[in-house]
Amino acid sequence: MKKYYLFLTLAMIMLIATASPHNALAHERRLYQIGAKDYTFVVGFLNEPVGVDDKSGVDLAVTLGSGAPTMGPDGDMDGPPAATKPVEGLEKNLEVEVSAGNEKKILDFAPAWGMPGHYRAVFYPSIETTYAFRIFGNVGNVPINLSFPCNPSGQSPATDSAMVNVSDGVTQKSKSGAFGCPASRANITFPATAVTLSGLDQKFQGLESAAASSDAKGIAGTILGALGFAVGLGAWWRQRKR
Repeated sequence: MKKYYLFLTLAMIMLIATASPHNALAHERRLYQIGAKDYTFVVGFLNEPVGVDDKSGVDLAVTLGSGAPTMGPDGDMDGPPAATKPVEGLEKNLEVEVSAGNEKKILDFAPAWGMPGHYRAVFYPSIETTYAFRIFGNVGNVPINLSFPCNPSGQSPATDSAMVNVSDGVTQKSKSGAFGCPASRANITFPATAVTLSGLDQKFQGLESAAASSDAKGIAGTILGALGFAVGLGAWWRQRKR
C-alpha cells in the first residue's frame, strides 16, 4: 500500500506544478456521463480573479474520464487515479452563450495553444453582476446544454455527488468548486482609483442631460427676453403716440 501512497503524492505534486494559474482553485468541476462515457468539465473565468473591464473570458477544459481514485489491492479506494485523456477538437462542436443580467451573447471557442483539451472564448466583462456560461453543442455525437453560473459569494460549496439527469444521454454525476464573479477594481487599483467604462458612460450621459437642460433653459430665457422686449417696445410705442 505504501507504493500507492507514494504514487498519489508524486501525482499530486506534478499536478500542482504543471497546473496553469487560472485553473487553480477558482473553477467549477463537474463530472458528466455523456452517452456511455464519463467526461470531466472544468469551467471558470480566464485570468482570475476578474475585475470589471479586465481582459478575461470563458475558460473550459474537458477530459475523458473522471480522474477519481481506483481500488487498491487491499480493497480500499486508495489506488492510482483513473486515467484521463484531453478531449480535442471541441471548438468545432461547442459554443458558449455568456449572459450578464438580461444581456446575452454567443461566442466561439478557440483551442488554447499548447494545452490539449483546453478552450477559451475571450471577452471583457463590462459590468459588476452575476455572469453565467451556457455551453451547448455536442460531445461524442450527444447534444449537450450545460449552464455554469459564477458564484457572487466567493465561497466554494461542498462537493455534490447527487446524480442529476440533465437531458437525454447526459447525466451529471458530481460537481465541486466554483468561480467568482467580476468585481470592481476601485479598492485594488493604485495609486489612482480605477474608473470603469460603464461608469464613464453614465457620467457622460449625465453631462449630456445637464447640457440639454442648460440649452433648454437658455432657449427659454431667450424667448422670455424677446417677449419682454416686445412688451416693453409696445408700451413705449403707446406712450409715444399719446
